[in-house]
Amino acid sequence: KIPGDEDAICFSKFSLPKWKLFKACLSREFLLMKRNSFVYVFKLSQLVIVSLMAMTVFLRTRMRIDVLHANYYLGALFYGLIILLVDGFPEVSMTIMRLPVFFKQRDLCFYPAWAYAIPATMLK
Repeated sequence: KIPGDEDAICFSKFSLPKWKLFKACLSREFLLMKRNSFVYVFKLSQLVIVSLMAMTVFLRTRMRIDVLHANYYLGALFYGLIILLVDGFPEVSMTIMRLPVFFKQRDLCFYPAWAYAIPATMLK
């Protein structure tokens, strides 16, 4: 034991317990989502529209099994897949803008990396 340990302000690497770190980062992530609420509302509405389109394509079960009708099915599935792929692009730019803050706070031992990753994954 180091003799100067009794005078230390904090005895652990991060000053808060893990649960409080998680709650703080979760509330921070939620605040950032509220600031960019237009993007998330637009993404949600776009996903709902694409899912409704995909569901209604498969309701028409009276189609014959041939190349023409198979193209309808595959076209709807391809469109949904492309929309899901493109749907995450606005999020990438917002994440890249926040990277310098993340690295600075990580290097100064404000928060561990998992405290950023888990709330962002849960909310988005």
